[in-house]
Amino acid sequence: MNLQKSLQRISQLLSLFVQQVKSDNAMGLFDKNRLSEDVLIPVLAEVYGCANLVNLNTVGENYPGIDLGDEVALVAFQITSD
Repeated sequence: MNLQKSLQRISQLLSLFVQQVKSDNAMGLFDKNRLSEDVLIPVLAEVYGCANLVNLNTVGENYPGIDLGDEVALVAFQITSD
């Protein structure tokens, strides 16, 4: 598969995911939101060079203000579906 086809496929899948999250959220279902935090860890770690990025919501029920953090790189991310 060439690069152009790969990028198109990624775009299609992300668009589908966005629509699914919107539909689920409208029904009060937030499982995909929580799973997204874990799915994004390796992506954001690679893009931003945060080797120690962790889901802070696994530390407690819901870490206030931020979702992912790297205490070594001093970087934090809030993952939202808005």
